[in-house]
Amino acid sequence: MRKRFRQQRESSSKKVRASLGVQRSATPKVLELMSEIGAEPDKPLCIEFFFYAKESGQAHELARALKALGYKTSEPRLSVNEKWCLSGWTPPLASDMTSMVSWSEAMVRLSDRFHAEFDGWGTFPVHEEGFFDLLDRKDEGSSTDGSERG
Repeated sequence: MRKRFRQQRESSSKKVRASLGVQRSATPKVLELMSEIGAEPDKPLCIEFFFYAKESGQAHELARALKALGYKTSEPRLSVNEKWCLSGWTPPLASDMTSMVSWSEAMVRLSDRFHAEFDGWGTFPVHEEGFFDLLDRKDEGSSTDGSERG
């Protein structure tokens, strides 16, 4: 029993390290592209996030944890790849390189606590004042381009 638990934790640790590497690599590229289309690096932005979980319960527990952070989340739903998809938005966050890398790393670690996978983030490069307050339940289940993730 102990050996199996240790193997599961080692496997989880490898996945976390790989996911952290992906986020550390991708985040600077995304921020560079955003700045090319008009995003201001020192202006707070609402960030759209995406997670996948194998089990409904894990997705719902993760949704509760994200809501406790003040994030707006969709109702977890079964996606075409038969994983539970959870998406949502943060309130405005600092969008500089250091802050975004730290935030994405925190999301990877949070997802691991619930045996889920952080699938990444996106945003609009410019927000109207009060953008976060305008988000409602009908907006929370779709991605920034209006398409379903999954």
